[in-house]
Amino acid sequence: MSHTLAANQFAHHHRGGTSSKVIQHETDKLLESINNRDADYVREHIKKRIPALEDLITEMDDATVIEFVSQFEKIVKSPPTRNPSTNISTIKKDDTTNNDCTKEPQEEKVELDTERVAFRLDGIELYALVVSLTAGFGFSSLEMISDEEFEQLGFPLTWIFMVTAALTVLSGLYATIVFSLCSMYAKTAIGSNRDQQMLEFLKNTGIYRIRAFHHFLISIACFALNVLIICLVKFGKSRFGKLCFLVCGWLLYEGWRDTQGILSAAAPIFAPLPQSSDDSKDKKNNSEATKSTSQINTNKSSKTAFRLNIFNRR
Repeated sequence: MSHTLAANQFAHHHRGGTSSKVIQHETDKLLESINNRDADYVREHIKKRIPALEDLITEMDDATVIEFVSQFEKIVKSPPTRNPSTNISTIKKDDTTNNDCTKEPQEEKVELDTERVAFRLDGIELYALVVSLTAGFGFSSLEMISDEEFEQLGFPLTWIFMVTAALTVLSGLYATIVFSLCSMYAKTAIGSNRDQQMLEFLKNTGIYRIRAFHHFLISIACFALNVLIICLVKFGKSRFGKLCFLVCGWLLYEGWRDTQGILSAAAPIFAPLPQSSDDSKDKKNNSEATKSTSQINTNKSSKTAFRLNIFNRR
């Protein structure tokens, strides 16, 4: 058996030990003995680790033992060889796992609660239904007052009536078209099994629905003013007519005040959901875990550098 082969066996036994701390301690003592040219300790150490080399070590002289362990030192410094087929298989496995990770987002399908989506779309359709009624009543109100009655109203009320009627119709048409299109295209996407596209559509058209809701409120408010002016014209300027005008005005104010209260109460429904405490705890734990992992890696790198310096002392 050659010295190099024996050194390879001895290095293999050192790498396959049960405890890295024990191996490091024995290796440090062995290198210290090499530096001190203590061949007896080196010989006893090798006999203890590999009994099969006892005869070979016994026959060696001191210089040969030191040379033998010097070869062992070079083998320990070199990285262990691996089976190329194992590397190829692991690379293939990594590639497949990476491909699977990249394919997952593409193959994911958004599972929607169709009942909840139906409720949401029904709410949009209700906006379109109500505002279409006000737009229709606003257009028909133009025919409810004759030219003679317009002359009795005078200039300011006549123009107020015309402007409010026009705003009722135009704002109502805008809101009706927007809400109807949003509901129609969302239902078309669901029917075509395009749930993700439906969510993207609702997200991208959110600003238009907000504008349509503002027009919805404008149309209703103008329609209420329109009805108030019609009551004033039809009942005349008598005491009963003035009383009806005041009652209608008070009802208009009550409706506006209650509408603002309902909108304020509905604000939390459309507010973003708060982050749960469990999510915040998970994020905190993840950040702490990453910090501790980085500290462990730095400690490992410093220990590895220290060991390399020990091997290079000679």
